[in-house]
Amino acid sequence: MNYYEAVFIVDPEWEGGDLQKMEEMVKEQVSKSGGDIHEVRNQGRQRLAYPIRKRNHGCYFLVRFQAEPAQIAALSAGLRLNPAVIRHLVVRLKGPFEPPAGDPEPERLESRSGEGDRTPVTAPSGEETGSERDSAPGNNA
Repeated sequence: MNYYEAVFIVDPEWEGGDLQKMEEMVKEQVSKSGGDIHEVRNQGRQRLAYPIRKRNHGCYFLVRFQAEPAQIAALSAGLRLNPAVIRHLVVRLKGPFEPPAGDPEPERLESRSGEGDRTPVTAPSGEETGSERDSAPGNNA
């Protein structure tokens, strides 16, 4: 069995009912075909990058599961034929699932929040910043 991630976007104004039904339908479809679901995450309503079917927002779901390759075609067809699903993508992973990424380091957040010490960000060695280029001798631009 291979590891997969599926992301699908559901129309937030779906007339068929609440989003829990959609989540349960996908869980049922994966487990009915013999797959093992590891995680289902409702990532909430988000603005789409561009309008799809005259919609500007969608409810994103992420499903991580293990399944046989033959089952993926059936899952993809089920999502494609569902009128509530705006877009979907199923991707095979190279290995086991990684734990979800944690929050960024607190020090990084504090330095950007305006509280506490502010240390200037320097360019990596060998690169000039804009002010250094402008003040370089012979640069009369």
